[in-house]
Amino acid sequence: MDNVTFILCDIMKKTHLGVALKEVLVIEDEDYISDILSLVLSELGYSVRNVSDGDKAIQLISNEDFWAIFCDLIMPGMDGLEVYKKISELRPRLKDRFVLLTGTIFDKKTKDFIEKSGIRTLSKPFHLEDVNKIIKELEKAYD
Repeated sequence: MDNVTFILCDIMKKTHLGVALKEVLVIEDEDYISDILSLVLSELGYSVRNVSDGDKAIQLISNEDFWAIFCDLIMPGMDGLEVYKKISELRPRLKDRFVLLTGTIFDKKTKDFIEKSGIRTLSKPFHLEDVNKIIKELEKAYD
């Protein structure tokens, strides 16, 4: 694919009928969860980027802007709370648009941090209605 075709494809992917789509970053090490969440967010009208770990996410966030972030809590290497802390430093406005994905029961330290910081959570397995509810909350608060 030549550069012009690549650029046009990228533009088309990020627009719908000429209107720019809000871009959401999904940070998830389990491919099937990342794929399902990406599909749901795409169906809700968002452009979605996926990365499988916190280090890749921080590199991406250092160079690009996102409307919201959905991040797994437990991943190899940097966990979701570490990602949240780094994002809070790099792009402070995104800390309020950060959604933590979790399939586990929180320990006291994690629960206290989540409550204190006000991080939104999305429990796995999740349903379309759960994702839609969080997106509507974000849109109402930040658009």
